[in-house]
Amino acid sequence: MFSDAPVCRSGQQKVHGVARQEAAKILCELDANPQDSIHFTWKFNNTAEVIDIPAAHFTMDRFRSTASYTPMTELDYGTLLCWGRNDIGVQKAPCVFHVIPAGMFLVRTIFCILVVSFMVNDLCLRFAHSCTLNSLHHCFLMLPPGLYFKQK
Repeated sequence: MFSDAPVCRSGQQKVHGVARQEAAKILCELDANPQDSIHFTWKFNNTAEVIDIPAAHFTMDRFRSTASYTPMTELDYGTLLCWGRNDIGVQKAPCVFHVIPAGMFLVRTIFCILVVSFMVNDLCLRFAHSCTLNSLHHCFLMLPPGLYFKQK
């Protein structure tokens, strides 16, 4: 049986639209082994300051923790960070949850064109690949059939 320090579980809701004075329940789920002895820590970051979330404002249940968070002013919108710790170790990177004003859209899309040139049998091949980069997704390069990169 293997043992692991906690890591963020994939597929969680990362952006929460919340009105002022509305209590939001932010769920943080972790993958770890063992799961039953995870201790959680929550912090809030609004670029002006980083604040510890008191234990009275979140619950813990094995591999889950739910923070109750109520923005009262503009400065209360920002990022909630969730970390876990078990008998094996402390989570290296926190789970990140963005709290934005209700009705606002968080869109960060960048359009790019990737040009790749390489040599094959003394013939220079060049092709372009267009993609959309979103802050939550990666852009993968699709090679023409029969071509592949070999890592040295």
